[in-house]
Amino acid sequence: MVDIRDLDECATRTEIAEELARSLGAPHLNEEVIKTLRKAYAGTQTAVAALPDDLAARALKLGHIRIGWVNCRIRDREEAARCYRCWSPGHVAARCRGPDRTELCHRCGQKGHQAKDCKGQPACVLCQELTTTVIRP
Repeated sequence: MVDIRDLDECATRTEIAEELARSLGAPHLNEEVIKTLRKAYAGTQTAVAALPDDLAARALKLGHIRIGWVNCRIRDREEAARCYRCWSPGHVAARCRGPDRTELCHRCGQKGHQAKDCKGQPACVLCQELTTTVIRP
């Protein structure tokens, strides 16, 4: 997977996929390769593209791609393994020995609702746990 950064706020999935196909010489690419397109800073957007390994390597070697009026950066997307049970990085749920946090809200860490319905203040359960168990005066 690759990140395409600094996209114009008007760029669409179709436009991004078409330019990727042209630049990489892969006419079979369509807008399904663009997994996410989200707002970023200063009116820009960032896209995540799922490309086959050979095309991803070619895209990373290019480093930039012109989409519309903007020269966009292409970067490798590094995704760390994260446990769905305890939310800690570095392992998966099948091997988890941590606390079960599956019923907690991902945004505030409280029980009884999901992140999409959360009205509470954002809080990192993992960070709070570290400060209460590791750091001592």
